[in-house]
Amino acid sequence: HWTGDARHPVALWVLLVVSNCSATLALYYLIYFHKAATASGRFQAAQPVPKLLSVKLVIFFSFWQYCVLELLGQWGWLSGVSRYSTEQVEVGVADLLVCIEMV
Repeated sequence: HWTGDARHPVALWVLLVVSNCSATLALYYLIYFHKAATASGRFQAAQPVPKLLSVKLVIFFSFWQYCVLELLGQWGWLSGVSRYSTEQVEVGVADLLVCIEMV
């Protein structure tokens, strides 16, 4: 994922808003898909909607987790450690949390 550039903070927020809109639309269309698929008994036997919803929620939650870590870094609550910069710590914590969530 993109960690941003200190010289372009506006671009970071624009990308976060665009990414949030994309994730929101994905969840909307998943619900729309569920409503369209309820008419098919054969489709309902496979129960794919809970599976799709869980994947979408993991992606949506990971996005918001990244946003929170980005804000913590900007506010100075998450700082660099020894030879690692603040951005590297943010990315490392986000990656670690995603790995824990997948287990």
